[in-house]
Amino acid sequence: MSHYTKTKGSIGELTIAADLMKQGFNISFPYGDCLRYDMIAEKNGQFIRIQCKYVTQKAGKIPLVGRSSNNWSDKIYDGTEVDVIAVYEPTTETIAYISIETITKNRSGWFSLRLDSPKNGQTHGIRYARDFRWLVPSTGIEPISASYKAAASPVML
Repeated sequence: MSHYTKTKGSIGELTIAADLMKQGFNISFPYGDCLRYDMIAEKNGQFIRIQCKYVTQKAGKIPLVGRSSNNWSDKIYDGTEVDVIAVYEPTTETIAYISIETITKNRSGWFSLRLDSPKNGQTHGIRYARDFRWLVPSTGIEPISASYKAAASPVML
């Protein structure tokens, strides 16, 4: 893994963590790289294991692979290891939270989110990134209203 790839992953994780903190979650990071999740978000005593992905859009779509790969294995994420896959797309600053159940419906692990409407007008089967903006209704946690704005507050030392 190149340093640049690792840096992009770290940027994605920290951006997602900051977004979740704005939504009222507490964030914990596991020690080491040996777990299938990158962070845990906690709210009201409920813990959610999150795998983070830094993905650049292609032709108005955010492609997502719900699997991990290395030199010796290729494994689709499942609900025994990960609850949510969070995606950060840097060119539009888009963050989306997709439940593992939604991703595993497609056995290949491939999934895509649209940033804009298709040029051909198709509506059936389209998944928009904006519909996955708040942390995941299937976890039982109420999503925060789309009108939520983070209040600016001074840093106290």
